[in-house]
Amino acid sequence: MSVETVAGPDVVPLPREIIKDARMMIIGFRPADPAAARRALPSRLQPHPDGVVLLNLWAAQDPGRSSGMGTYERLSCGYIAPEVSGYDTQTSDGNATGHGRFFAHHWLESEGMRSFAKASSGNRADIGRVQHTEPQPGELVQELYVDGKVVVRTTSSVGTERLASIGGHLNYFTTFAGADGGEQIARIAVPFVADVMEAQVKSIEWLFDAGHPAAALAPSSDPDVASVLYGDITWAPFTVAEIL
Repeated sequence: MSVETVAGPDVVPLPREIIKDARMMIIGFRPADPAAARRALPSRLQPHPDGVVLLNLWAAQDPGRSSGMGTYERLSCGYIAPEVSGYDTQTSDGNATGHGRFFAHHWLESEGMRSFAKASSGNRADIGRVQHTEPQPGELVQELYVDGKVVVRTTSSVGTERLASIGGHLNYFTTFAGADGGEQIARIAVPFVADVMEAQVKSIEWLFDAGHPAAALAPSSDPDVASVLYGDITWAPFTVAEIL
């Protein structure tokens, strides 16, 4: 069978991919150093006035939870992303606003997903993995491992009942090297559907070495948590909407 490729507005350089029902928690917190978010952003992006940084930890244990991205395997991800101004979106229920967010620090477990991220959007993720454990019913511990060491640990109380299903789009930003070697910024438009469950964050342990760039974005010892999204999330990653 031959395949004819026709140039047009719906043609994308790579096949689109999807991840289904990954167990995810996104914690919005304010860093102990309020100026840290500005320093972590490219000069062309402005921090959101709320001063929130997002910590996202997710895992999809079953290889069948994704369309593969070149290889079927366990997927997991951790990222730290300051919110940016000017790129807000609304959820389907109209009750929540999603702010833009910039991948300041990003780790992906799967080599296939790292390769797909770079090829499709220029995103350069480091190697890392997220592990979820439940020491007792209703308690969730999430750990981000980098180079075999836990660098972030969160402990939360969580529910098991679906509270709502919401959908929408979110704007992510990543930097990449342009043809002239200069830094460029891509806006990544991410469609998602979330089955939301109850969650309350009890603690965030920020265990990066003092010299690591992510150490500067640490929350205070008593975290100022602005938002929590927890549940099973389905989305299509790394589709570039525009180059800034």
